[in-house]
Amino acid sequence: MEAEAQEVAGAHGGAPEGELQARLELELPDQLPVGRGNAVFVYGHCFHPRRRVRRVRIVADDRAIEPIAQRMPRVDLPEYRSAFWGIVPFAPTPRPRVARLEVSAELDDGAKLRAPLAELELIPAAPTAPAAPAAPEGDGPLVAICMATYNPPGDLLRRQLDSIRAQTHERWVCVISDDHSDPERFDDLERAVGDDPRFFVSRAPERLGFYANFERAITCAPAEATHLALCDQDDAWHPDKLEVLLAEISEADLVYSDARIVNEAGAVIFDTYWSRRRPNHTNLASLLITNTITGAASLFRSELLDRALPFPTRIGAQWHDHWLALVAVAGGEVRYVDRPLYDYVQHAGAVVGHDVANPGQVGRTAGERLRMLGSDWREAVGGWCRKYFYGVCKMLLVAEVLELRCGDRLSGRRARALRWFRAIDSTPMPLGYAWLSARRLRRFAGRNETLDGEVLLLHGLAWRRILSALTWRRSSPPRRMIKDASLPPPGGADTASADPPSPSPS
Repeated sequence: MEAEAQEVAGAHGGAPEGELQARLELELPDQLPVGRGNAVFVYGHCFHPRRRVRRVRIVADDRAIEPIAQRMPRVDLPEYRSAFWGIVPFAPTPRPRVARLEVSAELDDGAKLRAPLAELELIPAAPTAPAAPAAPEGDGPLVAICMATYNPPGDLLRRQLDSIRAQTHERWVCVISDDHSDPERFDDLERAVGDDPRFFVSRAPERLGFYANFERAITCAPAEATHLALCDQDDAWHPDKLEVLLAEISEADLVYSDARIVNEAGAVIFDTYWSRRRPNHTNLASLLITNTITGAASLFRSELLDRALPFPTRIGAQWHDHWLALVAVAGGEVRYVDRPLYDYVQHAGAVVGHDVANPGQVGRTAGERLRMLGSDWREAVGGWCRKYFYGVCKMLLVAEVLELRCGDRLSGRRARALRWFRAIDSTPMPLGYAWLSARRLRRFAGRNETLDGEVLLLHGLAWRRILSALTWRRSSPPRRMIKDASLPPPGGADTASADPPSPSPS
C-alpha cells in the first residue's frame, strides 16, 4: 500500500509541476476487516509547488473528513507546513469493496484541488483461522481457552498446560495459535500437548505479533463454545479458575480475577496484582486511559465477539486485553473476583511484566518533573512526540472504533466519558487539559486507577499544541524549534513505554 501511495498522481517527487503533491507516509493494511465498523489512522503530507495550502481535508469515498491536525511542520519536505493526520472511519459493508482515499486542499487563491492517496480493500469480517474441532459432550458450558504462543519456554509451558488439565471445570477445549515459532520450539510445543484431544494447535504462516495472534487464537475457537478465556504461555492457573469465573459471571459480559505475582520457581513476589493501584471495571474514562482488566485473568461470553471482532488497526503497540475490556465495559457489565485465580510469572522473556505494566507517574514529585523539564526543555518536550502519536492518537483511534461498535449501547456517564475522550485533541486546549487534569484528583480520594496515566496524555497533547504555537504562520522553521511533526518509528512492543500503562500478556 505504501508503494501504491508513492506511485499515484500527486505523490511527492512524482507529480507534474503545478499539481497538488500528496503522499501517505504511514502504511495502511492491504485489507481492512470492518465488522460493525472500523477505522484507520491516516498520516501524510500535502503541498502545492507554487501556492500556499490553506486548508486540508481527507476524503474517503467522497466523504470529507476533518483531520485531527493539518499544515503541521516538516523540516524534511520542500514545503515546511505540509503534514496532516486524522482518523478515517468506515461503516459496515455487506460485501468486499474498494475504498478510495484522497486529500482535498483549498489554496490561498480559493482554488480547490484533489490528489489520490491510496485504495483500501474493505472486507465484511476478519479472515478466520482454522477452527478447532468440537469438544466432547459433557456437563456445563463449553469454555474455549485461547492461548497465544511464540517460542514458549519449555518448562513454563508444560506447567501451564498441566494447570489447564487440572481444572475442576472439565468441559473445555484449548486452542493454541502459535505465532510462527522457531521450528524446534514449535516441535517442543507439539510434544508438550501430545495426543490430548482437548488441545488444538495451529501455527501461523508468518509472524503476527501478540496482538494479532490473540485475535487469531480467538477465531480458532469452536462455534459451540459459550465462553472464552484468554491464556498466556508461561503462567500457571489455579485448579478452580474456570469454575469460579463461570460461577461469578452471572449475566455479565466479562469477569476477571486478581493474580499472584511469582517468579519462575513459583515463589510469591506479591499476593495481589494490585500492589500499586486499584482495579477498575466500571469507569470507562479511567479504562480508556489505563487498562486494569488483564486478559489472562478474564473469562467472557462468546456474544462479546460480535462487537469485539475484528480488532482495531494498530498505531504502535496495542493490547488485545485492553480492547476486549473496553468493549465489555462499554456494552454491558463486568464483574471482578477479589482473589487470585492464577500465578502471573515474572521472567526475563516476558513481553510485559508486572513492573512494566504498573510504573505510573505518581512516584515523581512536581519539583522532580520541573527539574527534568528544565535540564533541556527542547529535548524533554520533543520526547513527548512519541507520547502524542502512540498514546493520544492510538487511543483516539480505539475510541473511534468503540463508538462505531458500541455507541448504540452507551448512555449516561459512559457516553459522556467517551465523548469527552474523543474530543481531547479537538476541543480548545484548556478544555481537554482541564478534563484530564481534573481526573488526576481522583487519586486523592483513593481512586488511583490510572497510575497517573493522564500525565502521559497531557504531555502528548502539550507537544502538539506547543509545536503548533511555535510554528503558527511560519513558512520556515524557527531557530529554536523543539521538533517537527515527523511520525517517529513505532518500535513494536517497545512503544509500550510511551503509552498509558496497560497490564498485558507476559
